[in-house]
Amino acid sequence: MLTEYGSWVASLGVVLKLLRDESGLTQEELASRSGLSARSVSDIERGLRRRLYADTAHRLADALSLSGAQRDGFVAAARGRAMPRPDPPALPLPLNRLVGRVDELASLGDALSPGNRRLVTITGLGGAGKTRLALEVAHGLLSAYDGRVRLLRITPEQDPDRLVDLVGTAVGALPGGGSQAVAAAVGSRPMLVVVDAFEHVLPAAPALEAVLATAGGLHSLVTSRVRLHIPGEHELALGPLPAQEARELFVDQGAGRLADSDSGLVGEICNLVSGLPLAIELVAAVGRQLPLRNLRDELAVGTARLDPALRDAVGWSIASATPAERDALTAAASFPAGWRLDGLAALVERQDLLALLRGLSDRSLVTDADDGTSPRWRMLDVVREHVLGSQPVIPEARRSAYVQYHLELLEGVQTLVGHERDWYAQLQAEEPNIEVALRWATDDADLLLRLATAMWQYWQSRGELATGRRWLERGLALQPAADSSTRATALWGLAWIAYHQGDDPTVTAAADELRRLAEARGDGAVRRNAATMDGILAIARSRPTEALTHLEAALELARRVDRPWILAASLLNLGLGSLAAGDPDRARKLLAEALRRFDALGDQRFHARCLGYLGIAALLQQDTSRASSLFTRSLNVFDRLGEPGGTAEGLEGLAAVAAAEGHPEKAAMLAGATQRLRETFAARALPVESRILGQRIDAAAATVPPEDWATAARWFRPTKRSLAPLAPVFHESVRGGVWALVAV
Repeated sequence: MLTEYGSWVASLGVVLKLLRDESGLTQEELASRSGLSARSVSDIERGLRRRLYADTAHRLADALSLSGAQRDGFVAAARGRAMPRPDPPALPLPLNRLVGRVDELASLGDALSPGNRRLVTITGLGGAGKTRLALEVAHGLLSAYDGRVRLLRITPEQDPDRLVDLVGTAVGALPGGGSQAVAAAVGSRPMLVVVDAFEHVLPAAPALEAVLATAGGLHSLVTSRVRLHIPGEHELALGPLPAQEARELFVDQGAGRLADSDSGLVGEICNLVSGLPLAIELVAAVGRQLPLRNLRDELAVGTARLDPALRDAVGWSIASATPAERDALTAAASFPAGWRLDGLAALVERQDLLALLRGLSDRSLVTDADDGTSPRWRMLDVVREHVLGSQPVIPEARRSAYVQYHLELLEGVQTLVGHERDWYAQLQAEEPNIEVALRWATDDADLLLRLATAMWQYWQSRGELATGRRWLERGLALQPAADSSTRATALWGLAWIAYHQGDDPTVTAAADELRRLAEARGDGAVRRNAATMDGILAIARSRPTEALTHLEAALELARRVDRPWILAASLLNLGLGSLAAGDPDRARKLLAEALRRFDALGDQRFHARCLGYLGIAALLQQDTSRASSLFTRSLNVFDRLGEPGGTAEGLEGLAAVAAAEGHPEKAAMLAGATQRLRETFAARALPVESRILGQRIDAAAATVPPEDWATAARWFRPTKRSLAPLAPVFHESVRGGVWALVAV
């Protein structure tokens, strides 16, 4: 059967580790929450305990905040029944469980079923739990939408005129193409986009209407404080929690220290904050430090006339801070993804900054978000929104300091060659903050492009091609233009991103300008870059002789420039050209030299890329055993780094090996995984791989009935958010299934 490779089933240990990792808990933290010992948790994950008592299973499910089908599946596995491999989640998994909202969940799930409502809006006051409810609904619809569920968070700084681009980025469309590009990216299969906090771009409601009218397969779940008033909009107005559910939420957030005798006080406190979930969470945090009676009395005096409840709850917390603490809070609000101490210190020059953060933490205005590498803090979005609303103009000096801090951070990270996994993690944590820095630098072409060029390889490696292209093109269009050196670096990044998107005209235009800049500057490195892009374009256009001419010239220029990385990359590119020309012997020699040079530099990404191209050379030489080994080693590195493009190339190479060795079932499954992975970041199969590997895969497909091939190719369905930080590249259980398939 073609599906035999897709029958992988996760063990209880794998399932528990997967869920614990998704919840961000250590074994010790999970043990503490569930009342088990850390040794017991470890034994389960190592497979020493394959069946649990029902009480133990439910305690673990509670500690992991599991609900619905996910909870049922875990309990089933814990009780000894097989748990099928779960689909990777397309959305962030909240750490806290959803309390109540049962009727709303059912109503929204029905309304958003594919083929039903195209636009559903959850409205309500800030803090009513709109976002939390939307995420729960979206998770419940993953299967119905075949994993094609995306999240678009709108922030107060975003421009309503850019809504179509933002939606396009979420669905993987090329930038600047408007509604038609969105429609092309969505295609005919249903896709759900959750648009969170639409009130920040309310004037863009007609633009959303136009996108939905053009992209027939697109469905949208919107959260907003205001109804959009779009024809066909289905609204669910979200009010406060019922009394019992409000008390349950307070107790849940109060870390379980409340006694039965406190029930009346809890009810009063919940009433004083109008039963709004986020307000309850805020005061519950205070309730962990104060006697409930004192908390009730303070709320009654300070917030007797709550309107709206959440704003006053946040205002009460802010007003209780000292002036110095409020100033630090105002500066910290500039960091949507949270901040490191040195980041906040760049904006607030005070020796007692840690003491100020402790004071703000005591008031639940900021929380510890330590990422394990450096102390880090964040604030609740509602607190940040309140702070930003009270300071409509951020002083220019703080904006400049913010941009400069992130520029220095990026330039420091760029030096970490050989430690790509570490700097990927750093940039992933800072990415929303860097987005703010980019927006604040949009009046200065040189500054904007210095930020964007420091980010483009990260964006490319993570599959965020549309984001990288948008910022590079914006900076290149600014006047007065950046200095020629910065501009040349930006054009180099734009050329590669456009190449991966399949936009060869943009690559041509960038290469032409690089050539003009090289002549004007007398810069051999820029001339080498222009020649490289000419060669890569010639490969794409099936002109191997022309490609070799350009790439040989680029290699000669690289030798004169005497920059080790550029020389290694030029050897790799010429090796790629040799593969395109059908000369695997020459390609193998060039790629082996490039590999040695990249290894000397400690560059893991290009080590893996060399291995993949050497695998293609081996395949051309009919050495499938060597090809399989090389592709697997390359895939292993890209998997560890979390790079979707390289991962797709490795999977495609292994599919071609399976095809060449007469295993069409395995070839179909690996080719299907490759295709669906590429769909998540809107990248094309690169020309050499497409021709050499694709020919073998197509030949294998011709040997089996089309319907059998299609069935096997659909076994793995990744989604962008489950792959997007890609570390590991797949949801752990799916990753295990892929590696099991590779090993067959």
